[in-house]
Amino acid sequence: MPTPVPAGAIRHTGGCLQPVLLRGRADYIDGGTGELIHRYTTVHEPGGVLLIACKTRRASRCPPCAEVYRADTYQLIRAGLTGGKGIPATVADHPCVFVTLTAPSFGPVHARREKGGRVLACRPRRKDKTCPHGIRLSCGDKHDHNDHRLGEPLCPDCYDYTGAVLFNACAPELWRRFTITLRRALARQLLGPVRNREGTADRSGGRTPDPGPDQLLGPDRGRDAGDCGV
Repeated sequence: MPTPVPAGAIRHTGGCLQPVLLRGRADYIDGGTGELIHRYTTVHEPGGVLLIACKTRRASRCPPCAEVYRADTYQLIRAGLTGGKGIPATVADHPCVFVTLTAPSFGPVHARREKGGRVLACRPRRKDKTCPHGIRLSCGDKHDHNDHRLGEPLCPDCYDYTGAVLFNACAPELWRRFTITLRRALARQLLGPVRNREGTADRSGGRTPDPGPDQLLGPDRGRDAGDCGV
């Protein structure tokens, strides 16, 4: 039988329609002394479980969480363009570029496509090709917003689930390395050769003249990129 979820717990997750139910405990231990500082357990939570919002971006799966993501994204973009939330208003005078970074494909999936307000076929193909497992690599259906197949692979055996998991696990480190490289490239383009404090050229890009240019390189300019932890 499923664990009953109190209404108060649902409100705590922002009305998430498919919350993640966690059961267990967490021990907070002092790394120096080994002393137990605090212990948290879900035993004292309503129903004995801790509810966490799913935080999906897809409105077809969970409209409340998707709306939170949409609103947060709007505020982040707005602050980056006009200032606010710790960003100075002078940022509005800076040039801006909208860049779309697309993850690699791990296999064809069902999708909803529209053009001019008209719903198009998912994956139409003139030739009815099949994968090595005998599954058709085409789909002529016009998926509804609530179709449970949206995002699902056409062939689960062909889909690179391992690659998808590893990419998402390493995405934060990949983004960190990209932003470091981007800041250094911009510094070289805008400020010319990077020099150290003694006035000699520094090919590593780790130091720049003071003041000002260090801000372009960011706080990670002297830190080596580590592993993604997978």
